[in-house]
Order: sequence, then C-alpha cells, then structure tokens
Amino acid sequence: MKQALLGLLVGLAVGAGGFYLLSPPDTGLPGEDLEAYVAIDDAEPDKPADTRAELEEIDADIDDHTCEETLAMVRQAHADAIRRYSENEELVEHLSDMVDRTALDRPLRFPEFLDDEYQPEGVQAAVDTLMEECPSIFSQDTTVDCSEYPCFIETPFEHTVQNYDFRSECPVITDLLGVGATTFQIPVGDEHRLIYAPLGEGIGLNGFLSENEARHRVRFRLRGEERRRELAHEHFEEPCLVEGDALACRRLAAAYRGHPDEHLFYLQAGCDADDSNACRLFGYHSCVTHGRCTPEAEAAARRALALDPGNASAQGTLATLVCQGGNAAEANTLYQQACAGGHDASCNRSC
Repeated sequence: MKQALLGLLVGLAVGAGGFYLLSPPDTGLPGEDLEAYVAIDDAEPDKPADTRAELEEIDADIDDHTCEETLAMVRQAHADAIRRYSENEELVEHLSDMVDRTALDRPLRFPEFLDDEYQPEGVQAAVDTLMEECPSIFSQDTTVDCSEYPCFIETPFEHTVQNYDFRSECPVITDLLGVGATTFQIPVGDEHRLIYAPLGEGIGLNGFLSENEARHRVRFRLRGEERRRELAHEHFEEPCLVEGDALACRRLAAAYRGHPDEHLFYLQAGCDADDSNACRLFGYHSCVTHGRCTPEAEAAARRALALDPGNASAQGTLATLVCQGGNAAEANTLYQQACAGGHDASCNRSC
C-alpha cells in the first residue's frame, strides 16, 4: 500500500494540473483514438532537480511512517498541489484581465452593468427610430458600429458639431440615447461624417469611465483615424492611383499622416501627377515630419518650385531642406525670397 501511495505522491508532487496539461484535447472527430506511449527504455526518465529531491525526501519519510501517517501526507500533498495550481490559475486570469483592460490595441469591452438600451442591440433599435423621427440628422445612410464600447453611430452631416444642438433639433434623441455622448466629425473631401457615440447609463458607469479615461480617449482617436482611412480609400484610392487626381492623393495622404510609408506614398503619387503642393508636402514631411532628409525629398521640393515658380511656401520648404543638406548660402537666399513673397514663417529664419 505504501508503494501505491508513493506513486500517488509522485503524481501530486509533479503538479495538480498534470493530467490536464498532458491529456490531449477532445476534437470530437471520429477515428482519432489515441494510444498510450510506453517507453521501452528501462532507464528512469530525468526529473527536475527540485522535484527529484522532493520525491527522495518523501520516499525516505514513507519508510518511517505508518499507512495512516502516509495517507495524511498524501492528502496534504494533494491540498498543496491544488493550492499551487489555483494560485497560478488566478494569476493567469488576473494578468489576462489586466491586458484586456489596459492594452490600447484591444477593443474596449461593453460594461456588464450598462443598461440594456445602450448595449449593441438597444443602440441599433434606437437608431432605427431616429432615422424615422429625425431624418434631417440621421439619414437612411446612417450606420452603426458596435464592435466595441461605445457604439459609433455614423451619418453624413453638413453642420458643424461644435455649434449644433442635437437635443433641440431632435428631442427624441435624449429619450433614446440619454444625455451623455461624445461627438466628432471626420472629413471626407468637402463633406463630413458625424460620429455620435452614446456613453449610456448604468450603475457604476461613472467609475468605469473614470478608470478607463485615458484608454477611452486613445481608443476614440484610433477608431476615428481608422475610419477616416477607410473612408479615404473608398472615395479617393481609384481617383488618385488610376485617374491621376492629385487632390485625391493629397486627401489620402492626410488620412495617413500617422503612417509614414503610406503618407509619403500618396504624396509622391500626387507629385508624380505634377502637383506642386504634393511635391512640396512630400519634401517637407519627408524631412521635417518623418526625419527622412534624403536627396529625393530635396528633389521633390525643387520640383514643387519648378512647377510653381515664385511660390513662397515652396521657397520656404526648399530653404529648410537645403539648409539640412548644408548649403547655408542658398538656404538663406530662399528664406529671404519666401519672406518677401509673404511666407511669414521664413522671415525670422536663417541657416
């Protein structure tokens, strides 16, 4: 019996989660019966030093104890193993939750205590009503994105958000979506899209918003920027790259301001279409914004001035790049010319 108990102790000392970790997953597929692997080598497999020492100590203790005492040891080892496994499980769960709550690349989950009307299904139902009650604001082109909290209600919008009173223009909006909301606009060429994001109501919501304020703000910005890029692709990708529309290229570039490679790619496409502004912006942003003061950047700035001789902004940009290249005399001449042409930023500059 002692040998049987010793065998049980060995299993417990290795860890309570041993069977869980070693058992294969149940795939549910037929014909996948698993056979146990039995080693033909009689040599005892190596064990970690700590585990081996612990087992040797237990083996020695068993010889000096009765069966009842040995059973008590087994029970205690079992309890200790379960405790260690539970501690690790709780730690993993805690760390996973921490990552989920703080990582900026993770969607902000909907609070469980948020009232039902502000959960995704409730917001969609409210928008359906708003499109009927307030079509001047929420047109039939209105869409809802509830991929994370809070939902983004998007609709074409011809007004300025800062000066627009949603409650007076659409009184039912308060009844349907509450009083707390974040609004902003996304430029799409000469048009704008309104993003109306109801924060909702619920016991504990204020504490949740306060705890997640920084992440909430960053997620709003990232989601807004991502949506701006999507809209820019929808409206300007083909005109820029297929039709050679330089203005479309500049608008695409503006949507990718925080992504250097794409930003400069679309500016270069506009410059290739003989657009002076695109060439100037390519030169300026290459060097000043993204730190790529290359010969290509200076060449683009010179091309901008060649396409629009006397353009003061192009003169100022070229002066900056020439100065970076070490040609102080030419840079100072260009600064003077730019200042005389009305480019105030060049007036107090020298190389």
